[in-house]
Amino acid sequence: MKKWKSCAKWEGNLEFSNSLTTDQHDTKEQAEAVCEMLERDGFGGDGIHFPINTWVEPIPYFIHHNKPKQKISCPFCEAGIPKRRTES
Repeated sequence: MKKWKSCAKWEGNLEFSNSLTTDQHDTKEQAEAVCEMLERDGFGGDGIHFPINTWVEPIPYFIHHNKPKQKISCPFCEAGIPKRRTES
């Protein structure tokens, strides 16, 4: 079964090593839903950090097979980047 990943590019020149985040999903629809939520609600759904671009990609079988799940943390908070509030 083909796996998919959701990809998000975050505002450049950040203080952490990777301004690209990805997550693995069982279907293309799940990956697309994550991208839509990131664009609508921001990282973690808090309405503070938003991606500048999102997309989905297929993952070849040999990459995702038996790969352990990883805990996701906010790279912005870890880098000490100040939060910005959005207008309602």
